Amino acid sequence: MINTRTAKKADLRACEELFSSPELRTAKGEILPVDFLENYLEGSYFLVAESNSEIIGAMFGEELRGGGIILHEFSVKKEYQGKGVGGIMLDEFESRIKKNRGEWSLPYAPKINPDTLKFYENKGYSLGSEYVECLKYINN
Repeated sequence: MINTRTAKKADLRACEELFSSPELRTAKGEILPVDFLENYLEGSYFLVAESNSEIIGAMFGEELRGGGIILHEFSVKKEYQGKGVGGIMLDEFESRIKKNRGEWSLPYAPKINPDTLKFYENKGYSLGSEYVECLKYINN
């Protein structure tokens, strides 16, 4: 049985691990650390999926202006991919958007992963043009 719920502080190490794959790292190749992820715990858009008390999936996003929600990161453990976990999680994410009167969802997806792109297409998302993420630390 898969349970999808709001992430808690105790989940953050597992989320950090899920988000550590190369295609989910920052433009500088960095893993999103626990202290960064903690900023997203408040609100409706940081979710985890668990099976038998194990975190097997995680996603987080935030509200944008104009009724949109951006989905920054989304990952499911390899051994659970293709088994419906991602679909359950995305359905819950979209349900929360509707509940909060949001109008659209904008996920980031790695272009190098055709299975991820096909997943979003199958869920009704349009695929946009290629963009390159650029990152500059301003106060460092």
